[in-house]
Amino acid sequence: MNTILRNMLVALLVLTGFSFAVDVSTCQVISAPGTYVLTGDLTTDSGDCITIRSDDVDLYCNAHSVSATSGTGYAIYVTEGSDNVLVDRCLVENSMGGIRAGGPGMETHNLALRGNVARNNAFGYELIWITNSLIEGNTAWQNTHGFYMTASRINSIRENQAYLSSQNGFYFADSPGNRIMNNLAAQNNVAGIVVAFGSGQVYVEGNEMSDNGIGLSISGAGSGASRPASVWVTGNTITGSAESGILVSNTVSTIELSGNTIDGAGYGINANSAGSNFLIFNNHVRNTREAAALVSFTPDAMISSNTLEHGTGLGLAVIASPNYDVESNLISHFAEGLRLSASPGGTATGNSISFSGTALRLESANSMLDGNELYESGPMLLRGDPSGNAIYFMRVINGATDVTFGIAFYSGQYDISAPSFRPAAPAGYTPISTSYLEILPYGPAGTMLAGFQYGDGVNESTLSALVWNGGWSVPAVQRVDSADNRVEVEPSSYGTFALMNRYAIIDEPEPEPDPDPEPDPDPGGGSSGGGSSGGSSSGGSGGAVHIGIPYVPSGSGGTTVSVEPSCTSDSGCASNEECSGGRCVSLIAGSSCGTFRDHEWVDYECCGTEDCGAGEVCRGNACVPMEALSINATSTGSETQGSDEGMGRLLADIPWWVLLLLLLMVGGGIYARYRMGGKAEGEEGSEEEMPPAGKEEE
Repeated sequence: MNTILRNMLVALLVLTGFSFAVDVSTCQVISAPGTYVLTGDLTTDSGDCITIRSDDVDLYCNAHSVSATSGTGYAIYVTEGSDNVLVDRCLVENSMGGIRAGGPGMETHNLALRGNVARNNAFGYELIWITNSLIEGNTAWQNTHGFYMTASRINSIRENQAYLSSQNGFYFADSPGNRIMNNLAAQNNVAGIVVAFGSGQVYVEGNEMSDNGIGLSISGAGSGASRPASVWVTGNTITGSAESGILVSNTVSTIELSGNTIDGAGYGINANSAGSNFLIFNNHVRNTREAAALVSFTPDAMISSNTLEHGTGLGLAVIASPNYDVESNLISHFAEGLRLSASPGGTATGNSISFSGTALRLESANSMLDGNELYESGPMLLRGDPSGNAIYFMRVINGATDVTFGIAFYSGQYDISAPSFRPAAPAGYTPISTSYLEILPYGPAGTMLAGFQYGDGVNESTLSALVWNGGWSVPAVQRVDSADNRVEVEPSSYGTFALMNRYAIIDEPEPEPDPDPEPDPDPGGGSSGGGSSGGSSSGGSGGAVHIGIPYVPSGSGGTTVSVEPSCTSDSGCASNEECSGGRCVSLIAGSSCGTFRDHEWVDYECCGTEDCGAGEVCRGNACVPMEALSINATSTGSETQGSDEGMGRLLADIPWWVLLLLLLMVGGGIYARYRMGGKAEGEEGSEEEMPPAGKEEE
């Protein structure tokens, strides 16, 4: 019965808002569980102000200030092993530490710091050996360290703010399993957030870091457990970093940077000795001075699907990091887009590099580049050790140039780019689209097997690669790979390469000799067939087809092409032809009624009267009204012809049975006059006169 009454009393007190809170008006030690409420500001110049040495304590400061001004004390100190403690809405200032919780040797569980403000302290919040705790909605202002956590695990640090720290806004050392979420770190001198040695299984998510020396630093020292491992950095926004947006150095393994936005920094992402399984994925980095992303001394790094743009230095640089994988990144507007240096055994695939002074620098051996695109950028530089390198389907787009090429092997060093000057095709050749590429040695030239891609619909039987070096020549060693739409070349000289089709230039054939010629009526006249007037010389081809590619002796370095074109402009062709690629090509008629005039098709209104409407006739390829038929008028020349056409049109419009009836009537009248001895009109002067009708001969 007593237990029931006690529980009912407790419930009644809770419902009526009654509190067992203890008022706190002086600095003191709290050694018993309960709720404590400050009634005013507290300060001490000796030791700590408030010490909590008990479990199950709730301290409410109601925004009153607490200070320990001796230089060695803490405003509020939660001793080690004190579990289930809440500190709420306290202003802690001008102390060695604003709020300290825990200590070495014994964990403190279920601590809650909520809505506090720490300013002008050496440590705003110093948390040691804290476990399963919540640090939420607190502010650190102008401290040496804003939030400083060591040897603490499985805590949630969220929605806090750290400003103007002379060192770091948030610092986590030897603290695994923590979640650092949705915090703000701004204008901290060294770093906004630091995940330091011994911290693993850490999530840094959705934080904002602005105008810090380093936005986020993940770093360690020494070896083994003292180095961070398994840190996931996702969805953070980092702006205005003086040095690096994200710095990763001396870590063990499994550092993942994904979905972060970095705007304005010396280095956007700077990874040095980042360990194995290092991943940079789907980040957006812009406006950097040194490099958007620099990865050095980090083997097996994977850098994929990032957008790196607008910087005065490097876009992406991989240095001394073997077996890298650089894939599907967009890199634009840098002095140098992509650098792969001293990093053997790596691959770079599907990257797009645009608007950069140097598109790509490759100075690593055993590297494979496949399916990359260089757009409106400077040259691709092949430097360093070339052994084992292979380049496939590299596309260069620059101005009017669009060419895809590959290099199976090479020795020496080269600059490869879209040519600034595109020489005209030699006579007898037509370029294939815009496939021009300049390959120039950097130092002594070596050997190379290069391939140039072409599209479908190309006449492969006449396809060839040519190289321009002051003049066009045909490389001696080349072949057309029709299965892969590629022309493979082993050049002996370098310059501007282009794919072209050869075409035939046909001479006007001489007439076949007459086996039984007639004697020349004027043997002394006319012009000589062998003179300068156009006869063929002895031994000529007599109408042979000249193909616009010269014979190249085996083992030679190529020969210069010099085939004269059959035309240079449309004026050199017939009216129904145009000049294309140095030869006259027949034009296509536009319709069935018309003609070619000055190399263009002109449609006629009509080519016959049947093309015109009723009451019209076709004159001069135009439909005009039909003239009225005049029976009495007589005409000559064109007028008579017009009357005849009008009569034909009139008769064509009269039904056939009417014409037959008229014919019978006219024929019957003539016959009747004949029988009656009359004369048809116009028969005057006839020599024979018919006898009168009805008179018989005697």
